[in-house]
Amino acid sequence: MKRETAAIITSDFFSFSLKCSAEVDGGKLPSDAAFLQYMAGELDAFAQGDVKRLIVNMPPRHFKTFLGSVCLTAWILAHDPSANILLLSYAEKLAGKNTRAIRKIIRSEWFKSLFKTRLDMKQAEFLSSTAGGSVQAISIDGGVTGFGADYIITDDPVQM
Repeated sequence: MKRETAAIITSDFFSFSLKCSAEVDGGKLPSDAAFLQYMAGELDAFAQGDVKRLIVNMPPRHFKTFLGSVCLTAWILAHDPSANILLLSYAEKLAGKNTRAIRKIIRSEWFKSLFKTRLDMKQAEFLSSTAGGSVQAISIDGGVTGFGADYIITDDPVQM
């Protein structure tokens, strides 16, 4: 990977998300959609701590889950492998799907060449980094007591 490309992917959340899309779903994320670029900017501000609370309301099939749950979680762990993230979904099936996508990104060769974050567990709904970070993905029915988190991401709360 060229040095310039690597610098963009490691510093720009939307570019990172496009690379994740190529890894997970064959590149279905449209690179020219202004609303996605705007949403990526807001999500990055959340990851940086500049925005403490963020609600994204959009119609179905507009990449909310992919950007806001999958890519954002991988991005946060890429830059802070010790972060603890709680992903709440309306269904256990969605929680597992999101975790598998995050795992696929973090274990990809391009990710490993750009970031120091490494995983050390193989459970479907739980990821743990070698730096002490974690991703706990559960459905709202699974109960959230007992899990501390630096970031809480809720996907499709209206479904809940």
